[in-house]
Amino acid sequence: MYKLKCLEKDFCFTVLPVHTPQDHPRLRLAASLSRTAVSTDEWSVDRRDLSPIFAQLSFSPDLDCFATDLNAVCPRFFSLEDCPGSSGVDFFAQTLPTHLQLFDCPPVKMICPAFQKFLATPGLSVLLLVPDWPSTAFWSVQHPGGHAHPAATAVVRFSPRFYTTAAVNCLFSELGG
Repeated sequence: MYKLKCLEKDFCFTVLPVHTPQDHPRLRLAASLSRTAVSTDEWSVDRRDLSPIFAQLSFSPDLDCFATDLNAVCPRFFSLEDCPGSSGVDFFAQTLPTHLQLFDCPPVKMICPAFQKFLATPGLSVLLLVPDWPSTAFWSVQHPGGHAHPAATAVVRFSPRFYTTAAVNCLFSELGG
């Protein structure tokens, strides 16, 4: 505290402490940005590449299953942690609505569990976005015997531009693995 007071005097400024509630929008935004800036799981597909896929499949997402207030593709979304506008926290703790079209672009480590949750909930309409990555564990679950899972009504392959956070080690970032 003494050093701070000396700096105030030397540089002619005054520090005025201000109490800000933890749920203030600025603090929530700062917390969200700090979490995603170091996350290696924050990835999605550029919105310009999603629009043609939505049109091709006549799909209009009502609920984004793995999102934040900063990257959701539609107004309703589930988030990993509480954030502004979230319709629910933790996708796996939610009852999935069969009357909505669900968009799902999960972190890679969550692809298999998310797929299993979809299979366990009959009547869902889901667009599941996954990387074309045949050497991964999720691929063999979704493509048993080398063919699309029987629950899949369509498989669309495309070459998207990836949206990532500033995380240096992000799976699909230019600097990442």
